[in-house]
Amino acid sequence: MTEAARSPNETQTLRRLLARGHLRLILLAVFLAAVSLMASGLFVIRNYAAENVSLSASALAYSVEPALVFEDREAALDLIKQLGSSRNLASIVVKDAQGQAFVEWERQDSGLGSVTSGAVERMAASVWLSPDTREIEFQGRVIGSVTVTGSFAAILGYLFAALFIAL
Repeated sequence: MTEAARSPNETQTLRRLLARGHLRLILLAVFLAAVSLMASGLFVIRNYAAENVSLSASALAYSVEPALVFEDREAALDLIKQLGSSRNLASIVVKDAQGQAFVEWERQDSGLGSVTSGAVERMAASVWLSPDTREIEFQGRVIGSVTVTGSFAAILGYLFAALFIAL
């Protein structure tokens, strides 16, 4: 059948069919691009956050050393509160040479809003790295350690923003 012999309804139906197929293909391509960008962005943010936790642990090990040497718990607690609140950290634990907790700090406000903590904890465990621990040395001997745990709020904020942009 030649194009001249086809009825206008058959041609319009074929055009609609092709248009719907192209639209589905375009939506699939956009969806796959959004998912791959979100996954790669999550990987990059996770690595930056892990490096930030590692650098924070190193800085805290040097900063808490004098308080640990002089057994000044108040000074150590003030220092870790100040450093912990200015970074995306969830908790900081300083231990003495015997492994006993010298001072501990934990973020009170997780910044997660109304998200249930159980679901967030499971997601954080699957995405987040383990806490970073650094030894505190004074005159060549180990006098304690500092363990820093990163906060999942920054990564979760990125995920929500990425999902919003993808939609």
